[in-house]
Amino acid sequence: MKKYGNVLWLSLVWSLFYIAVNTLNKQLSPFVTGSSVRIMAFVLLTLVMAFGKRLPLLRCPKNYLPWLILIGCLGFLLDFTSFIGLRYSSAGTGTVLLKVDVIFVQVMAAFINREKFDKLDWLLTFVMLGGAMLVMGINPFAMQFRATDLFFVLSALFVSINAFIIQKVQRMEVQRIGSQDKSGINSVIAYYNNAVAGLLFITAALVVGEISQVGAVWSQTPLVYIVMLAGLGQVGIYTLYYRALAKHPVWIVKIILLLIPVFALAFETVTTRQLPGADKCIGTIIVLAMAVAVILKHSRPPKTA
Repeated sequence: MKKYGNVLWLSLVWSLFYIAVNTLNKQLSPFVTGSSVRIMAFVLLTLVMAFGKRLPLLRCPKNYLPWLILIGCLGFLLDFTSFIGLRYSSAGTGTVLLKVDVIFVQVMAAFINREKFDKLDWLLTFVMLGGAMLVMGINPFAMQFRATDLFFVLSALFVSINAFIIQKVQRMEVQRIGSQDKSGINSVIAYYNNAVAGLLFITAALVVGEISQVGAVWSQTPLVYIVMLAGLGQVGIYTLYYRALAKHPVWIVKIILLLIPVFALAFETVTTRQLPGADKCIGTIIVLAMAVAVILKHSRPPKTA
């Protein structure tokens, strides 16, 4: 269980990050939110790199640079497509469809990494996904689909592809930097990811005529605190997510990240002092039980012949 502690912390940090970003999105446009949070994360990542004396690592050979830029572009696209989906489709439908990245990564892992999944793996995945829907208060049988819902599917696809590319770049960076500086490797990937995605968000805000709002955010004290919290959460996600991808298969990480709605529900219960309904409690039990089952199943030492 201790082996997956990093991913459990990641689920908690990601849930708090979602809460902060959703709070910002209620007052700002998605492009202004994306730009502001990435700017804050850029400042924090620069400070981390500077104090760690890792800024020279950002000078990457030409053969590494396209991969790092691709990660940043996919980071922007996965947010951009989900934003478009939320603007023109149902948020409930989107919440469910964004979770299909769990299915995508299992299929990709089977083809890319030749990983083998037995029937129990698939059963645990689908049951846990169903439990997550209950936690979010969503009935999948009552959903109505629209053409714009495809943006959510695209977002889930970009998330999945990006995870495998990040793992590939991590292996490449080990050869360049050395396996002794794993945090340095992840810092380089995070820095480029955030910088490229941030520039694309700022460009999008400029195109739609909202760039002035990005500057105005920093003069509004309540919003600045939330942006700072979201930026800190973004850096935390980079740190924990990349560390998890370096240690575990992508699909294991994605499975455990289905705990995010559970942490968000717990935070909501504490802040509102209102107990969740029976369906959400049942969903929480299912998600927790399936997460424990996945962890225990894949923590066992492989059988020897």
